[in-house]
Amino acid sequence: MVKRPKWQRLGLEALSFAVGGLFLMQGAAAPGQDDGTSLAHDSSFESEARAARFLVHSDLVLVPVTVTTHNGRVVPGLAKEDFTLLQDNVPQVITHFTSEDAPATIGLVVDCSDSMVGPRLARAQEAAFALLSNAGPEDEFFLIRFSDRPELQIGPTAQTGEVRRAVETLRVGGFTAVVDAVKMALLEMSKAKHRRKAIVLFSDGEDNHSRTTTAEFKQLATESDTTIYTLFISDPWSAASLAQGRVTGAPLLNDIARQTGGHMFAVSEVRQLPKIAAKIGSWIRSQYVLGYVPPDEERSGRYHRILVKIAKPAGLPKLHSSWRLGYYAPAQ
Repeated sequence: MVKRPKWQRLGLEALSFAVGGLFLMQGAAAPGQDDGTSLAHDSSFESEARAARFLVHSDLVLVPVTVTTHNGRVVPGLAKEDFTLLQDNVPQVITHFTSEDAPATIGLVVDCSDSMVGPRLARAQEAAFALLSNAGPEDEFFLIRFSDRPELQIGPTAQTGEVRRAVETLRVGGFTAVVDAVKMALLEMSKAKHRRKAIVLFSDGEDNHSRTTTAEFKQLATESDTTIYTLFISDPWSAASLAQGRVTGAPLLNDIARQTGGHMFAVSEVRQLPKIAAKIGSWIRSQYVLGYVPPDEERSGRYHRILVKIAKPAGLPKLHSSWRLGYYAPAQ
């Protein structure tokens, strides 16, 4: 049995009792309904979210799937027949399948709050530089900084030098609105040039100022086909904490990533960053993308769970896979 780090054990315990967590599969909060965990209601974010939502009545649900070996190496060469896709435990016909190494639109979301002062911001900047250095020739990036509120610094561009210069100028100051920042990044993805889309969040996860409700953000995140990777920039002994009824810290970042089919990386030393950045870049550009047309149903806004199974071809080692865990059907 693998022994989990202390922060992860504490985080899982916190998630088990703290208001259900941000993204746990809860049925009590209706889509768009305030569940009481917000600090204030942000109508401008809500209207943008409605405009940018991933709608299932487009007749195709896309499910990016990352397949790796135990050491994180991408596994290429799988065929559509190697995958089984289920919605609510019912097998679905995979009508869309791509597997080629393709360019991506990547949103860099950097925490610039007071808690990131000194070496933490420096680590986040080094991580962003490493990711930009591993960019493919057709990849495009945008940059969002956040403290009390998120701010778009650079819109989608293939000019990585421009993005790097903007990252170099980042300075800290203010409270932390992690969830609001990721929400803005999801909305910005509506302008994405490429079908492969990913957000990379650099933060210590200590959210103490987000205005977005749990239900609102969960719906937006699960309606998007964007994979989120999080880099937990903190000390290795940092653990779970609660702020304003929210799970924060590493458990928050881990859950954001897990629900969208991404992964959280804990970064405590700068020397880890080039390897992590290279891994994220290869995962983003080498995802398998499965698509299916969901069965006819009433437009109830109901949440549907997605499960992906892989039949391991002979000769391959044990495979690890991740995918977005579900989506909301559109409401009438």
